[in-house]
Amino acid sequence: MFLLATNVSAQIEEAPLLSDNYAPVKPPSFRLNVEGGYSYRTADAADTYAAKLKGGYNIASNLSVFLGSQYGICFHYSRSMATASQDGVSDNVVVSLYSAGLAERRILGRGSVVFIGDLVIGMATYQDDAQIGSAPHVRKGNSFGITGLMGFDFMIGPNAALGFDVSYLVGTVAQGMQDGLSVDMNESLNRFDFNGGLKYYW
Repeated sequence: MFLLATNVSAQIEEAPLLSDNYAPVKPPSFRLNVEGGYSYRTADAADTYAAKLKGGYNIASNLSVFLGSQYGICFHYSRSMATASQDGVSDNVVVSLYSAGLAERRILGRGSVVFIGDLVIGMATYQDDAQIGSAPHVRKGNSFGITGLMGFDFMIGPNAALGFDVSYLVGTVAQGMQDGLSVDMNESLNRFDFNGGLKYYW
């Protein structure tokens, strides 16, 4: 997705960031965002109950450090949550990603809109706190994860923006633990995140 973001951004004409008196302004070096939205896991569901766990909500935060006008590095955290219950069975699934990677931005217009592209890699964690009747069960594991993101920030002040983005996480937990025992899981963590939130530049 980062390559796609690069190709898309290469076709967007970047304009200089200008002050009120039309003098060039150095773009901010840091960007912090806090956002939330809807997550959708793309793996096939085994049955109608499992299908209820495909969609959920998520929160995310990202710190970008730009080393120039366009490119930099970023540190990313996201957490998606989904719940379902039926006939005495309940599941509470949490998938988290701790990652870092490359950041790209393109400043559009006079700086009122910023195109954002990220590619991050790191550790994805999976945990399902389930209950069957009165008996609790825990299933968890870790995986290598990679996420690509594209979005736009709309400036609402000198340092603040409202932004919207879409990202896709790829990862599979091959082996994990269930109730303290090692098991084969083959749990796909692949998902789309559709998020919006506040961004702060300085």
